[in-house]
Amino acid sequence: MIRILRQGITSETIFYLVAFVFAILISISIHEFAHAFVANKNGDDTAKLLGRYTINPIAHLDLFGAISFLLFGFGWAKPVPINPLKFKNYKKGIFLTSIAGIVANIFLSFFAFGAYVLISILGSGVTVGFLGFVVSFLSIFFSQLAIINLGLAIFNLIPIYPLDGFNIIYSLSKKENGFLKFMAKYGSIILLVIFLTGFFDVALMYLVNLIEIPFLDFWIFFLGA
Repeated sequence: MIRILRQGITSETIFYLVAFVFAILISISIHEFAHAFVANKNGDDTAKLLGRYTINPIAHLDLFGAISFLLFGFGWAKPVPINPLKFKNYKKGIFLTSIAGIVANIFLSFFAFGAYVLISILGSGVTVGFLGFVVSFLSIFFSQLAIINLGLAIFNLIPIYPLDGFNIIYSLSKKENGFLKFMAKYGSIILLVIFLTGFFDVALMYLVNLIEIPFLDFWIFFLGA
């Protein structure tokens, strides 16, 4: 996003920025709602009682996380509050709730790639007028929606506290071990170091590019593009 903004404020950058913001709002809303929904299904109504059982992005926005998204292309939302003691099955509840957001992002990314390919097919040759504007916007929007959700899924799979990946490992562990204790204590610092070194950007984009190829190939084949 910084690279785009360096080009200056033009109609094209504003166009891209609007599509990017909409994609982010939808992505974090679906991710957090998935956590709240699955937690509620497993007996914990904490998120529901606190107004987080919704796809309204305002309920999930974190100011600094949103700014990070805009500047660096990745960020975070306010974590959905859960009370594991309310789960019908403690470990199972933590596992299902933790993985729910990741699964939701993968599904959303998959179908967003499909919408992108479909728009590319239907809008082929449409480049002028209002219809051309709509096709161009939807193409950018769905491509960003697909990439952002894929990035969120991969990011949250990292087994570092406080990411979902850490909670998944915790739920699968029979007892607390050295790894869990270390990550619970230093996970946030490790994440900060990863961000500052710039290694995360390179690794994340490599994985996103690697996974988006079979997603796109499937839809190109399925839709006969």
